[in-house]
Amino acid sequence: MTVQREQPGLSRPLPSAPDGRRSTEPSDSNEGRGDSCEGFISGGSQPRELSEVKSPAQSEGSWPEERAIDRDAHVGAAKTDSGPNASRSDPLPPNEGRSVLQSVFGQARPAVIYFRCVVASPVQRYSSRLVATPSLRFYYHHSSAVHRYNCVLNTLEHNGGVSLTDGPWGDVRWSVRWDGNSKPEVLKKMHALQKTNHFPGSFQMGWKDSLCLNIERLQRRIGPSSPSIIPQTYVLPKDFSKWNMDRVKSKAGSMWIFKPRSSSCGRGIKLIRKAMSGAMLRKFAMKAGIIQKYIGNPLLLNGFKCDLRLYVLVTSVDPLKIYLYDEGLVRIATQPYVTKGRSKCRFMHLTNYSINKRSSTFVKNEDTQFGSERDLDELDEVSERGSSRTESAPSVGGSNMSNKWSLEELRQSLTEADLDFDKMMRDVEDIIIKTVISAEPQMATNLHRSTNYSSCAELGAPVHQNLFEIYGFDILVDANLRPWLLEVNVCPSFSSSSPLDKRIKSQLMADTFTLVGFWPFNRPGGKINPLYPGSWKPTRPERSSRASLLLELDKLARKASSGLPLSTLTEADWASIMDWHDEEQRAGGYRRIYPTRDNAEHYGRYLLTERSSNLLFRLWLEAGGAKVFDPSAKEFSFKPKGIPSQVHYD
Repeated sequence: MTVQREQPGLSRPLPSAPDGRRSTEPSDSNEGRGDSCEGFISGGSQPRELSEVKSPAQSEGSWPEERAIDRDAHVGAAKTDSGPNASRSDPLPPNEGRSVLQSVFGQARPAVIYFRCVVASPVQRYSSRLVATPSLRFYYHHSSAVHRYNCVLNTLEHNGGVSLTDGPWGDVRWSVRWDGNSKPEVLKKMHALQKTNHFPGSFQMGWKDSLCLNIERLQRRIGPSSPSIIPQTYVLPKDFSKWNMDRVKSKAGSMWIFKPRSSSCGRGIKLIRKAMSGAMLRKFAMKAGIIQKYIGNPLLLNGFKCDLRLYVLVTSVDPLKIYLYDEGLVRIATQPYVTKGRSKCRFMHLTNYSINKRSSTFVKNEDTQFGSERDLDELDEVSERGSSRTESAPSVGGSNMSNKWSLEELRQSLTEADLDFDKMMRDVEDIIIKTVISAEPQMATNLHRSTNYSSCAELGAPVHQNLFEIYGFDILVDANLRPWLLEVNVCPSFSSSSPLDKRIKSQLMADTFTLVGFWPFNRPGGKINPLYPGSWKPTRPERSSRASLLLELDKLARKASSGLPLSTLTEADWASIMDWHDEEQRAGGYRRIYPTRDNAEHYGRYLLTERSSNLLFRLWLEAGGAKVFDPSAKEFSFKPKGIPSQVHYD
């Protein structure tokens, strides 16, 4: 294999930078406030060496021969911070494993920063596309409003990130900002190559009452034929009278759970029984939150109640793109679950780590292969001991007696018990897609108010792609393997409370940042300049003509027997399609669950409005999707001349 030196423009020494020194990792028992934010407060493959770089004049579409990095700018950064840490040198190991990841279209489309996992991992990815850039640097800003998880900070710094302590929203230096939710007018100050980790309006899923109201509206659009994805829910205070009447009519032994509308970490959660005093009823009549029917037949692992923490990444709202991570956490209670008696035992009813780690029977998962946990700190009249009367429930399990499993361990256990794990996960995916779609109208409206359109046009960057968000979906599975949505955390915890947490969350974070795709840039002369923009650039048409074209394409596609006439798309449409395809080809442990060729039309009917970008994505998938870019696929010969073909397949 030929050997190539690093890009000259990336090899120069950079100004001294702050050390970005990490705070102590927060304890799980004091994580967060508001908006279902658990973290809110008041190794991969080795890069290959490339052949000798040619200048643009020597080879069309080649990597730039020289990208001078001035003393006031570098990859995503400008002047070093002032203050007591300004003179400290970069604490990162010198030239260790930093890389950019080429597009699957080679040099025709932009390269992004590759994030290697900070813990030892057997995962080897993208070996043919990694470009060694040992002196790669970029700035990141971490808000003081959210917990400083080592998982996040180490992933950024291990791969060239340098902390900015004074990076306001209008600061052009940072590439990524890790923050809480922000208003559209603030987000609009970002330029097109900057990204931050929350969509405005994501409280539509994080607040318990908003989540349930959105799902209720979606359910009305879908119709009664589709089963509910959440337990029977009453939104307080408006539904208090209805709930109280149902409570009076309910069977003896019925139970409900009350959750405050926007508290996190389990503050204020109550277990409610049928018998209630008048004083307690008057208190609940004034509360803002939800009351849900208690699921009394949960799936049991070795006799213990459990629930799932799954990680969902939304990389775009317009078009809507939803990814599910292939690993997650299974959180297990520390007292055996019984159907009668001991109804006051919190270690039986609750699966969160922060409660169960205090139990004398808690067993840590030491993760021999080599949570974040929804804290429900308060129940009504709970205790560790209950009645001696017990009646066991059916259970599955195995030799693993720890109180936290990986999702893969659950798969193995259910498979050994001859239970259909894959069917269960398909139902989980349905819940996730419907939940995000239910909040899409409000989130898209806020997104459009947040976009800096002029910066996108100037830098040739995709529109509406500044934002991304990782959600923690909490799923309870019942004894029939039917999943139920418990809640959505818009700031899930990334604490490394065990070797298992550290392995899963470190790889999750590396895969997230790589998938989201940060363009390296510098600022020669104060002008933002992408370092690897790609040689193929479209001319963007007017939005109105594009929307009209898509409507016409939809009519043609429905009439045609052989698929969509992609030859009628504009260059801007092709650029968007290539960006989407590129994104999926760096998904790592993620898998796109919406839209896919099989479900785009089905779930598209649930959207309040199918936006032009959603329609374009759906029509491309129906026409063949990734196969369109395969140079050996003769049936797609209608692809316009000049549209690049895929050259990398790892």
